[in-house]
Amino acid sequence: MREAVRAPKISSYDYIVIGGGAAGIPLAITLSAHYSVLLLERGGSPYGNPNITSVLKFGSYFLDTSRNSPSQQFISEGVVNSRARVFGGGTSINAGFYSRGERKFNKEARLTDENLVLESYKWIEKVIVFKPVVQKWQSAVRAALLESGITPDNGFTYDHVNGTKVGGTLFDENGTRHTAADLLQYANPKGLSVLLHATVRKILFKTKGRSRPLAYGVVFEDSLGNKHKAYLNGGKTDEIILSAGALASPQLLMLSGIGPKEQLDAHKIKLVLHQPFVGKGMEDNPMNSIFVPSPVAVEPSIVQVVGITRFGSYIEEAGGVNFLISNLSAYQGFSPQMGGFFIEKINGPLSMGELKIKNLNPSDNPSVTFNYFKEPKDLQKCIYGIKTVLNAIESKAFSNYKYANMTVKDILDLNLKLPVNLRVHSNTSTSLEQYCKETVRTMWHYHGGCRMGEVVDHEYKVFGVHALRVIDGSTLLNSPGTNPQASVLMLGRLLGFSQGGWAVADIGLDSSSGTNRCGYKTRIKNPSGCSCEYIRVVKERFRQASFEFLQPLLRLCVEAAVVFSCSRCSAYGIEAAVFGCGRCSAYGVKAATVFGCSRNSTYGVEAAVVFRFGGFVLDPMFGRHCSVYDGEAVAAFNPLLSPVSRRLGSSLTADRDG
Repeated sequence: MREAVRAPKISSYDYIVIGGGAAGIPLAITLSAHYSVLLLERGGSPYGNPNITSVLKFGSYFLDTSRNSPSQQFISEGVVNSRARVFGGGTSINAGFYSRGERKFNKEARLTDENLVLESYKWIEKVIVFKPVVQKWQSAVRAALLESGITPDNGFTYDHVNGTKVGGTLFDENGTRHTAADLLQYANPKGLSVLLHATVRKILFKTKGRSRPLAYGVVFEDSLGNKHKAYLNGGKTDEIILSAGALASPQLLMLSGIGPKEQLDAHKIKLVLHQPFVGKGMEDNPMNSIFVPSPVAVEPSIVQVVGITRFGSYIEEAGGVNFLISNLSAYQGFSPQMGGFFIEKINGPLSMGELKIKNLNPSDNPSVTFNYFKEPKDLQKCIYGIKTVLNAIESKAFSNYKYANMTVKDILDLNLKLPVNLRVHSNTSTSLEQYCKETVRTMWHYHGGCRMGEVVDHEYKVFGVHALRVIDGSTLLNSPGTNPQASVLMLGRLLGFSQGGWAVADIGLDSSSGTNRCGYKTRIKNPSGCSCEYIRVVKERFRQASFEFLQPLLRLCVEAAVVFSCSRCSAYGIEAAVFGCGRCSAYGVKAATVFGCSRNSTYGVEAAVVFRFGGFVLDPMFGRHCSVYDGEAVAAFNPLLSPVSRRLGSSLTADRDG
């Protein structure tokens, strides 16, 4: 990481990723294995700031309204909200709760390879996710949720399942936060450049003489106001990828000339493409909290226990902290350390709003509405959720943490007086409907604005534009899981494979349909065979050398070119891994066992090891681009090639000079 002020005025890369958040960081890291990648982040580093790194300081940055704060405040319909302005994005400022998305999210996001989804989650979890220590307060809440009917008890799990569970956390046992920034240890330092305090002003497009605009670069500004330009190198796979979040991604599209024509005309922005759906479909998961004063001290804790109901409401907890209310006097004489919060959030709201730009400055907040509880079904979910919370508060399991002489109405009346938002509040509660509307706030899980099927296609490409994608929460149709960060992190990792082309084989191809199991089309026009030039050359070499006994190996290679999709197959023939991976290869041999090159081929495929049979090198198939060799490959190939070795009178060896 380095400051943008140190960046050259002009530079070029294979990929430019805008936004160093939950999606952008794993995406850029994955692409950096084989491409030059520029990752632009408008904020600073999360390291060295105790307000970010310490669990005891959680939420303090929400009160910081300075231009250098890691959290940028915005207000929608009287609800105070925040957007990240720091490397790591939401993972640097949120409550740290980690839970994978439900299975229906994978379908909505067109992620059909469950094995690859799981591997992407595990890639994240290995570095930044921890099993929390459950405090006494949390144990009481957990038991209360079970007693109130949110069953079964699912224990500790990352999975999103109905019932009560303990999820993962980004805070380790010492209370230190880990963020997406920590994933940089995976990056190829020669392939990735990360610039901080780099605010992208607009994306550049070529339009003259083209049926579709072509994204070819960006203009960004450093902390001193100096402008820089970064361009794509011009390769066929080069792209600009927007991962700036649900507010900044649609905002930046509009500032760059892609959006509703009437909005762009109003701000005198040159129209690149009329896209009426940019900024539409904005959703936020409305949240209502209930502070419960306690006769005993409550340990500081942030969301780790959650009850997932069957009627579409999630109930969470936080204890001994005052992150929900900044004014201590508002607690009406009760210390926040002598109490805790029940937090109710509805899932899948039907109410939607809109995002509009206010001016030409990308650093300023756009205008956003979410239309909280506009749809009656959303309000009904909240009422059911609050009823469940009140049942939990009155449960036997929670009795030690509640004053015996306080009724649930007393507790609701107390909470109506807390300044949780900027809306007008009644002095006393008359109905749960009133309580939901008056105390609504955000869970910071807003999404939409570049929704799949409206602004981007199932490959996350912006409709009507070349070399531009959006990969972040703005594309989501619903917020996955109890917290979307796990799914967004996974999405960045997984889609880094697919769009780079070099790892498309990992996603798998259905040879009968000519598309892989994630829906990406193969460039092999005839799924029943391969007419690529490289295959023809290989066949000719085999014929000339009279190596008929190698035909089984050749047939294996030809079939692999059909079974596995590769974005550059038409150029390199069997560029896709000969065996690929166990989950999608018809032959079931994992590439990690057969080829030990960890995908570091300049062709971008695992089939990069050069095998030598006597003096014959199968260069056209594999290419001499990998210096690593796994001895297990010999064992894997022996059943097929032992006759070859005997006939040539030499053993199978690997060329380590590649």
